[in-house]
Amino acid sequence: MNTFKNISSELKSFFSTNPVFKILMPIDVFFVFGGLAVLVLNYLNFILVGRFFFALGWFGLALGIVLAFADYHLMFLYIGFLGAALLEAINFVWLIIKFGYWDWQVLFTCAAAAVLGYFVFRKSTVHEG
Repeated sequence: MNTFKNISSELKSFFSTNPVFKILMPIDVFFVFGGLAVLVLNYLNFILVGRFFFALGWFGLALGIVLAFADYHLMFLYIGFLGAALLEAINFVWLIIKFGYWDWQVLFTCAAAAVLGYFVFRKSTVHEG
């Protein structure tokens, strides 16, 4: 067993002792896709309540990614990372077109999420054994 799987199983055993995370672990897919949906709606300006829903979307996505890692659901894990990278790439291009400047935070967030998503995708396609 490799380190990635060991950390995932240890996180799952830790979350299994907590009553809140024990309830949340089976619904990790809802947090991943719900967080991405809230972020998409926020970027499309369908939700205009300041930064609250933007922060709520990122928090839901991060919680979903951690729960998916604990349950070793690699598909939801790389969908979450690659979805976040895609949203940040679109935001980066939009900032260049609309305002004419580079936002380094958006660029680095996009790059980090894309690299993590790629590594998890590559890990999920390699057969262990």
